[in-house]
Amino acid sequence: MEREYTACTFRLDGHDRHFLWYADEPDGVVVGASGEMVTFASEAELLAFGATEGISWPLDFTVSYDLDAVAAWTAQRDAEAIDCIMMLNAWNLFVDIAATFSCKLLEPRGANAVYDKIFWGNNLPTMTPPGEHYVPAWSQEEADVLVGVCKAGLSLLRRAIESPVAR
Repeated sequence: MEREYTACTFRLDGHDRHFLWYADEPDGVVVGASGEMVTFASEAELLAFGATEGISWPLDFTVSYDLDAVAAWTAQRDAEAIDCIMMLNAWNLFVDIAATFSCKLLEPRGANAVYDKIFWGNNLPTMTPPGEHYVPAWSQEEADVLVGVCKAGLSLLRRAIESPVAR
């Protein structure tokens, strides 16, 4: 089966970067010849890369990640301000980046239970019965676990775009 690519953008440290995510087993991100995650300052650069590499994706669909918002939340550690959609998307991205580099995202004890609450807090239509809506109640301990995951993921992303991640 041929890989399916999606154009993505993340905002981190006040800068937008474009990259390609792919669906495969496992899912991942495109890596350059020198082993780093390939990112681009503009959509034009991303399109030029795709043309050069023979990679295509639906041009009318882009996934965006506000990782500055994730980083800001980790500084606040506010259990009542957990945005389940933003956190699930970021966590899944971090796991896919880790898989790309054959490493594991550092997840503190209790991470699986926190992930489950975030997942169910997304109230995905295919998973949520009609008329139902789940709003998780968070403890500070659970928020601290999420902070650990986010910090590990942001650190991994920064390493992945700066230089090859040790495999």
